[in-house]
Order: sequence, then C-alpha cells, then structure tokens
Amino acid sequence: MLFRSPLAAEELRQPLARVESHPQRPSLLGLRNLSPDGWLLQRLGGEVVPVAPGETVSLAGAERLHTGAGVLTIEP
Repeated sequence: MLFRSPLAAEELRQPLARVESHPQRPSLLGLRNLSPDGWLLQRLGGEVVPVAPGETVSLAGAERLHTGAGVLTIEP
C-alpha cells in the first residue's frame, strides 16, 4: 500500500507510475517510473536504490519512495 506524505497532487498532470508484472515471472510486481525525473527508493535496511525514468523497481522490502512530486511511504 502506498501513502503520500504530502504529495503535490495539484502538480500531477500525468501518471507518476504504473504497476507492472515481471515479463518472465508474472506473479512478481514492480512500479515503473513514468515521470521525467529519477526517484530514490529507500529499503527497510537503509539501502537507497536509484530509479531512472522508464525503469521498473520492486517494492518488496521498500519503506519510502522519493519522487519529484513528493515522498511516498510504502506499507505492506
């Protein structure tokens, strides 16, 4: 589940992301970055993963997603 904290909703004219299944393993889901900006995904252990525009990242073990529109808190 994603929660915004505080996301600039009035600035979002296009989708920020899309949930997609893995091409070879459809039961695995990821979040594709549809924005023109890079993101930073913060995992529970503190690891930070950069996510370039167009890339997809797994949300497993994720805590926060830092986007150009704000920070999203991720809860299981």
